[in-house]
Parts: sequence; C-alpha cells; structure tokens
Amino acid sequence: MRKAIPVILLGLCLLAGTAETVRAQAYEPVPVTISKDKVKIGGKMYYSHIVLERQTLYSISRAYGVTIREIIEMNPAVSEDGSGLTKNSIILIPVREKEVEQPGKPEETAVVATGEYRTHTVKWYENLDDIAAQYGVTVKEIMDANGLTSKTIKSRQELKIPVKTVAGLTEPADVTAVSVPAVDTTAVVAVRPDTTVIALPDTVDLGPAYVGTNRVTVNLLLALNAQKGFSNINMDFYSGVLMALKQLESEGVGTTLNVFDITDNAIPGLDSLMAADLVIGPSAPADIKNVLKVAGDSITLISPLDPKSAPLSAEYPNVFHAACNNDYQWDDIADWIGGNASAKVAVLVSRTSPGPVPDKMKAALDRKGVRYTVVSDGSTLYSALRKGRYTDIIIASENELYVTDALTALETLSKELSFNTYAPNKVRSLKELDTDIFYPVRMHLSTAYFVDENDAAYNSFYNRYWDVFQFEPNQFALQGYDVAYYFVKLYSVYSDKWKEYAGEMDLSLMHSDIRMRPVENGALVNKGIRRVVFNKDMTVTLEKPE
Repeated sequence: MRKAIPVILLGLCLLAGTAETVRAQAYEPVPVTISKDKVKIGGKMYYSHIVLERQTLYSISRAYGVTIREIIEMNPAVSEDGSGLTKNSIILIPVREKEVEQPGKPEETAVVATGEYRTHTVKWYENLDDIAAQYGVTVKEIMDANGLTSKTIKSRQELKIPVKTVAGLTEPADVTAVSVPAVDTTAVVAVRPDTTVIALPDTVDLGPAYVGTNRVTVNLLLALNAQKGFSNINMDFYSGVLMALKQLESEGVGTTLNVFDITDNAIPGLDSLMAADLVIGPSAPADIKNVLKVAGDSITLISPLDPKSAPLSAEYPNVFHAACNNDYQWDDIADWIGGNASAKVAVLVSRTSPGPVPDKMKAALDRKGVRYTVVSDGSTLYSALRKGRYTDIIIASENELYVTDALTALETLSKELSFNTYAPNKVRSLKELDTDIFYPVRMHLSTAYFVDENDAAYNSFYNRYWDVFQFEPNQFALQGYDVAYYFVKLYSVYSDKWKEYAGEMDLSLMHSDIRMRPVENGALVNKGIRRVVFNKDMTVTLEKPE
C-alpha cells in the first residue's frame, strides 16, 4: 500500500555522517547534518532532509533547532513514537526565520532585544537547549527572563521567551520559487549501482545545429495546493520530475529548478517566468490561460499532463502539448490497419449510444483510404466473420456496456475464428471490463501510455524510485519523469534552438514515446503512440509505428 508522504522531495545532496558503532555499551545516535536543500511552500521555507538509519525525531529536532511537534505537523506520516521515520524517507523541517537568507544582509549583523516576550509551553520531550535553539536565544536569556536558578524544567511549564530581532533588518520579498542547487550525483541514486542511462537515439543528427549546454534552468508551475494538504497528482508528477533531473545530472546535464505553487491563481510575474530556459506546466486548461494572461507570447509553455489542455495548442502557438492527444489514436489505428493491404475491416458501433467516437474513427479510415463496413448487430458480425469477410475488428465506442458485450462476444468467436481486434486506450479504463479478455481477441491497443515491465530502464527507475519514496511510481510520476527528461535533454542538446529541432529527437521513455511535431500554427504537440499487442499465449509485445 502506498505510504502517505505529504511532500515528495528528492534529496539533492549526500548528507554527511554515518552510523556510529556501540562503544562500551553506550549508544550514540547517528549525527544529523543540516540539509543544504530548501523549498518554499505556502510562503514558508523548509529544509528537505533525508533520514539516515537510526536517526530519531529527537536528534533531528535538536540539529535543526525545531520541536518534534513542528516536524510531525509538517509530516503527517511521522508519529510521535518515531514510526514513519524510515531510512531514506524525506521529511520537511521548518526553517527558522532567523536562518532564512535576507537580501542585502551583511555578514555581521547586530541581534538586539526588543523588550518583548512570547510564551512557550514546555513539551514533555523538550529541554532548555531545545527551546533556546528554537527561538534563537541563549539558555541564560531564558533563565534570566524566568528567574530560573537551574536548567531543570517541567512538562507544561510556561516560559517567557525574549523576542529578538536583527538591527536594521527589512522583510524579504515573498518569493515563491524554489531554487534547487546542482545535484550531487553521489546521492540517493548511488543506492542502486544498476542505473540505466537513456542515451540519445542514433537517428539524432546533431550536425551544425548542435549548440548544447550543460546547465538548464527550469520553471515548474503546478497547483500543489500546499496550504490545504497538497495535490497528490501534482506532487507525484513533481517527484517524477526530480528523478529525471537526478538522472540527467548523472549524464552531465545540471539543472536549476524553480518550483511555483500556482494554487488560487498565484501566477509568478513576467520576469520570473522569462528567467527560465524551459517552463513546464501548469496542467489544467484554466491555469494555462491564467499564465498566458501574464506572459502573453513572451514564453513557450510546455503543457505536461492534462489531455483536456491539448486543444490549446491550436489556439496558442506558444503552448506545446507534451501529453499525446487521444484523438491521434484513431489515426494510428487507421495507419496500423492500412499497412495490411488485404485487411477486411469491420467497425463496431453502438446503435443506441454512438457518441462522437465512430465519426472520428471513420474519418481517420477515410483519410488513410481504408475500406470498412460499419456493424452494430452481433448476429450480422458473427455471420460475416464465419464467412471470412472480416479479419480486423475496430471497437469504435467508449460506452462501457456496449464494449464489454462486444468483447465478450468476440471472445466466444475467437475459439473457432481468427481475427484481430483494435481499440484506443480508453477501453483499458472501463471499470467492469476484465482486461484478460484482450488476449483471446488479440487486442491491438493504440495508447499514449504503456509500461513495458520487461524494460531494463524502467526496472532501474522503479527500483530507484522505491528506494527514495517507499512506494511504487504511478502514471503521474512516470509522466513527470518523461516530460522533464525529454525537454531538459532536448534543451541541453540544442539550447535556444530546441523548438526548431525538437522533431529531430524522438525518445522512448518510461511509459510514453515523445515525438514532438508541429501543427498548423507552429506549436509543437506530442504524436508519440505506443502500439501494444495482446497475444493469445498471454504475452504482450510492443510494435513501433513506422
């Protein structure tokens, strides 16, 4: 079962310190080194800390100068007894205001008392050292303020804490971007030595167009909804992006990643948007339009995830859609069948609830010059199949009841007749359909997404992802990986000419193929399709479109 982790952040540097041995029967906890990586969420800054084996909530809270309660509040998967604090898990630690780098702050600053006090109620696990570190004051200052003659304090005791400030300090601007430093490739990925590098295909002719760079700046715009518990889909996508950047770092391509939580239309300013080499996101059509209201045509926006955003590429030339539009599956099926000159095609259509799908399928077949017959009556199909009139059957419907009945009938016919069945990816998501039925009917599935679990690169990715996050990567994490890897790799090869030469780099990645192609207005869209054949011997094969 997937473990609940509030924020999925890949550790980007190797933390110093290893487990100490037991000396003279005395236990020494694992040292905690302050992480160099920070993320700003909901207007607050946090450290991204990788938990080492035998580190405890107490030792981590002491090192960072925060309370155990603060760590638990930001990391719901962690309990007060330390459960959920597992090796290689990622937790967020609040950054004290005094630790946040202030613009223009001199190296030497004067910290002065304000004469004011705040009240702190002592927790059972706290001592004066903890509390002093939490508020940026000394133990002596707390003792003096409370008339204490010793460091002994009790649970639930109320203490006055002096309020201090930095002389001449001004409030920083509310910057929502997260600047991620260069990735140390000896970090988490090194847990698995079998990392598979995805190399550029031999068909890419760098030629005179090659003007590459080993440093790419990326703006990632996602509706993370940080203040209300986070969006699982967008956080999974984000985790995949981070894994891609880690892989690229191992291949010599460094990145600077700026992450913007655009929930409630919190769109960054034009200068921030234009400062990056690539802008990935947002996903939803409404959010994309809100970004374009700020940026106009000053940036190129890579739409990463939502199929509903695909039509925006026809409306806005600077919106490049990275998720393959489902409508391309109809053209692919027509191409797939059209390669068989002797094919006899029947298009199965629901008479009671046809919808728009049959028209799209028939239009695609007409464009490719494939001759076909529309069939909606089961007895007619059975009679025609027995006479050898059809060899290819297309399921041109997304009506769940009709598709289930049609495939059940075809399964019965497959016991005595030979034919192929074609369908778009939608049939895989029908709730009442057992996909084992794909094998006897020799289903040919045209899909934008399909994971080949026998692929070495995917298995390496799976293992690395599990090592970091302790649960399986889902389709959104895989899409985050594919989109980030492709476009950062593309930019590293062609630099600011990446849009001009995107069609020169076609890559097969974790669960999708990316083949960016121009549409009429000059925008680029992904036309990468995976062809999946379910064979009668219960095996699956992938066929590459020509």
